[in-house]
Amino acid sequence: MLALHNVEMAFDGKTVLEGITFTFKASDRIALIGENGSGKSTLLRIASGTLEPTAGQVHKPKDLIVGYLPQSGLYHRGQSLWEEMLSALPEWVEARESRKRLLERISSLPPEDPEHEKALREYGEIETAYLNRSGYAQEARLKRILSGLGFTMEELERPVEEYSAGWQMRIGLAKILAREPDLLLLDEPTAHLDLEARNWLEGYLKEQKGGFVLVSHDRHFLDLLAETVLEISNKKLEVYDGNYSKYLAQKKAKEERARELYLRQQEQIRKVETFIAKNRVRKDRARQVQSRIRQLERMEFLAPVRAEDSVRFQFPTPGRAPRKILELIGVEKSYPGKMLFSGLNLTIERSERIAVVGPNGAGKSTLLRILAGREPVDRGVRFVDERVSVGWFLQDPYEGSRDRDTVLEVVQAESPGETAGRLRTFLGAFLFRGDDVFKPLSVLSGGERARLALAALLLKRHHLLLLDEPTNHLDLKSRQALVDALRAYGGTLVFVSHDRYFIDEVATRILEIRDGSVWGFPGTYEEYLVARSRGSERIVLLSGDRGGAVLRQQACAPAARDGKAEKQQRILQKELAKAEQRREQRRQRDLQKTEKEIQDLEEEIESVRNEMARPEMATDYVGLQALHERIESLRARLEDRYRHWERLAQGDDDEPGSAAAGFSPGRGQTESSD
Repeated sequence: MLALHNVEMAFDGKTVLEGITFTFKASDRIALIGENGSGKSTLLRIASGTLEPTAGQVHKPKDLIVGYLPQSGLYHRGQSLWEEMLSALPEWVEARESRKRLLERISSLPPEDPEHEKALREYGEIETAYLNRSGYAQEARLKRILSGLGFTMEELERPVEEYSAGWQMRIGLAKILAREPDLLLLDEPTAHLDLEARNWLEGYLKEQKGGFVLVSHDRHFLDLLAETVLEISNKKLEVYDGNYSKYLAQKKAKEERARELYLRQQEQIRKVETFIAKNRVRKDRARQVQSRIRQLERMEFLAPVRAEDSVRFQFPTPGRAPRKILELIGVEKSYPGKMLFSGLNLTIERSERIAVVGPNGAGKSTLLRILAGREPVDRGVRFVDERVSVGWFLQDPYEGSRDRDTVLEVVQAESPGETAGRLRTFLGAFLFRGDDVFKPLSVLSGGERARLALAALLLKRHHLLLLDEPTNHLDLKSRQALVDALRAYGGTLVFVSHDRYFIDEVATRILEIRDGSVWGFPGTYEEYLVARSRGSERIVLLSGDRGGAVLRQQACAPAARDGKAEKQQRILQKELAKAEQRREQRRQRDLQKTEKEIQDLEEEIESVRNEMARPEMATDYVGLQALHERIESLRARLEDRYRHWERLAQGDDDEPGSAAAGFSPGRGQTESSD
């Protein structure tokens, strides 16, 4: 158990945490929440031992293994990806090398040498310990972790310094999971993950035996995993049983009880003060008056329950929009060495709420910029009705530009006819109050920049909103406020997000970009995942070489398009979808077959290990060597099956000339704004 007792933390004389007393058990599944800047990361650093508290004690047993992932700042270099992973388990690596050295020594000694028998006994003891610690399974486990977090087996020899900052954090997370600590302290573990990796981590943490403390702004993540919620509020720690949704219900009930008690006390105080005022001059009531005065003096006054500061979003209702808001016809986009998509045919209709998903680097942000008319295409046509007003939100609003502009000047530029007084009132709803409106952009935090960009977006009426990671840097309450506002918004929405709760609550249509293809699905993300696992015909290929050829012809003469061409296109899309469905069904069958082969090989390896662990084998060098060679052969076959499984999991069914790239798990090699 990891215990904090009366912990206090202050920076430059400003107290952030005080009176923190709590014991973290190895079985705990905790969500640590609080407003931005409340001290969540600070508390994790104190618990991990990387930050000394100003006051108080931290008690950590020597045998307790704690794994800590900071929010950012990890950087690895000087090794390959696989060497970096192995560095997380030095004891296992040393045990493996010891076995290897001992086998070499045994083979160099003649059987009649007394040292030979001694070495065999030593090898038997080491091998038994190695088996008891699942030594043979470690390598496969490490590779499963890497694969789950989005790395491919072809990258194992890639130098780690080639990875971007986000992938550096994934490497750090992989190493921490590899150690299997008793207690995980994870600060925003999903911040650098795409949806596939985030979903994998969710499943991994759900099944793991040890405890964890999570700081996350992903409500779906917290709801599924947390069994206890710790909230930092007014520098103190408050404890709630259950997940995040149960915490909200409990807190609401707690505040209602506190408000009721406060109102009762205020009514009691009013009655007592009224009695005193009426009877102060009456001598026959002097004793009662003094008794009431003492009653007030002894009373412990309750503080009023104040509503917490929260952002208030309300997107203006746009005027009537045409049915077809925006259309892409035969669009192709690539960067040097990478095709994002080609032959893309996409129609966005009035009132749709579309989530664009896919691995990092697939082209999600690029697609949004194309929709906004801010990114040129290599080929094809973008058509938007002239009556349609389009508003957009970038991933890093105001990054590197207009740094000297103040908060007030930014919104004045968006609404030049409005008075400064009214704009200041408007900014107050986004927590920019008082002198905050005169802050230059250069000093704003990520969360403040995001709030300001959303505020500027709300100053105009837009038929179509294009939002790229709008929840980045927003705390949980601000995210919920944004969800509520978008659900009430009367226009059309296309957005990119890795926030599962946000997608589930807002999206009614899914676009997935993966491996150069774009897929469309009419439904929620949860429904899409089910449909994808079943190879449903409802998932339609919206891009591809065959479709692109027809669409490029249409793009060259858009005015000539008629009902016949559109019908042919629908037929083509249906044929492509059926071909892809058959391919996906083959892939799923092959996946099941390969998984069965992996299971059989692992069972056979375990059987050989048990044979090697028999006491009589400790003196049978020839038999031991034969079994060792057998294990090496099985492991080679197992490694081959794992590589084959990964290719299938990434959407490659090993069939030449398949209709299009699949939509199964995979990732690009580099990280970009996509």
